[in-house]
Amino acid sequence: MRKTFYLLVPVLLLSLIPLDAQAGNSSTSWQIPSKEFNQDTAGFAAPFSAYPGTTISISLTCAAPTYYLTIYRMGFYGGKGAKLVMQTPRQACIKQKEARTDLSKNLVVEKWKVVSRIDSSHLAPGMYLARINASDGHQSFVPFVLKDRVIKNRVVISVPFLTSLAYNTFTGQSAYGKNGDFSNRARVLSFSTPFSEGYGSGIYYFYLQPLLVLIDKLKLDPTFVTDVDIALDPHLLQGAKVLISGGHDEYWTKEERDNVIRAREKGTNLIFFGANAEYWRVRLNHDTPMKDLQMVIYKSKAEDPDKSSPSVKFLDQGLPESKLTYQNYNCFKTKGEFQVSNPGAFIFNGTGAKSGSVYPGIMGPEIDHELTSDTYPGTRYVLNRSYVKCGKYFWDQKSSSTIVLGVIPNEGGTISLGDMNWVERGLTTMAPKTTFAFVTKVSTNILEAAVRGPLGKQQLKVN
Repeated sequence: MRKTFYLLVPVLLLSLIPLDAQAGNSSTSWQIPSKEFNQDTAGFAAPFSAYPGTTISISLTCAAPTYYLTIYRMGFYGGKGAKLVMQTPRQACIKQKEARTDLSKNLVVEKWKVVSRIDSSHLAPGMYLARINASDGHQSFVPFVLKDRVIKNRVVISVPFLTSLAYNTFTGQSAYGKNGDFSNRARVLSFSTPFSEGYGSGIYYFYLQPLLVLIDKLKLDPTFVTDVDIALDPHLLQGAKVLISGGHDEYWTKEERDNVIRAREKGTNLIFFGANAEYWRVRLNHDTPMKDLQMVIYKSKAEDPDKSSPSVKFLDQGLPESKLTYQNYNCFKTKGEFQVSNPGAFIFNGTGAKSGSVYPGIMGPEIDHELTSDTYPGTRYVLNRSYVKCGKYFWDQKSSSTIVLGVIPNEGGTISLGDMNWVERGLTTMAPKTTFAFVTKVSTNILEAAVRGPLGKQQLKVN
């Protein structure tokens, strides 16, 4: 049997290490124990999204004597979640601390040396995590996407790099400030920094990986892009059958929003498997002194020098998220459980759910809901409503979380789950077994309906 040798080409030419017979097998060993994740070991990829054949440069820092990289393609793989496809030789660690800072914007750019270059010529399109394995036991992920040139009639998963960057505290700054001081927040953030969330993977690990495993298990042939790709290429989603947004997809550019709406107008179904999507408007900046890609997010029209397209909430610019998701952000935090109000809805087929059935452990911490005042195209149907209490301290503020379906004649349909924990907990072992089975079946019903064609009235049984 002929062996295939996958190569990682470091900056300095090193001897190549082929994968052995076991290395290509799927394994849960790709995961990082929380005790091994340490900020002294971190890295980022450039570009973080590209087509196979592109050289992916890895810049990293580590404090141990040596490290090596293992590269995983994410998917079902028999329930393991990933497959090892590459491994580098062990080499000396470099402690990299150089940063260029603009204090007026709390902007930090890590101008690090490239230590390894990934030759992606032999890699299939997909979602990848490169894991840094330092000799002191510290580990961290470096995420990147290899795009597929064939998008037509495909299930497309959007990887939210923008939201990952907004919450990134690696440099000590984020879009939320430092040590709880919102006034000290970063107004501009650079992609030339490692992510602090998700063991270095950003939002991906908790809010998208469980959903990817299910989609791959269902053999729906997913392909991947990032939200930045969607923003930069108005034709990227042309012909896509379904566009998937994960559990936390909060930060969008206006261009991404416009391009997604345009795709829906041409027949692409949109599925939002979370809450608080498309909430903050951001801008991308390529023309920078450091030649890095940056995200602009002032969160204040008064502060933002661009008054024509300020980086504030879409809602505050007359662009409510309901025009895209058919409902609006409700609250943080949420107290309550998921309750079935309309067991006849197609999403509950095969679950055994009855009116009033309760599935604990998945509601919140942020939720969406429909309002009679919402603005949206076509017709909106409420498929389910869970009654909860809202407020930071669980005030006696009665409210709800809704699952909605938006239908526009001769266009794609939209389903929004309105619950941030749907993926992070509902599709994982953190949920009770009955809840996990329920969420898996509901998600399966939604996905399989979406790939059959435009979502519309044929799916409806609404009380």
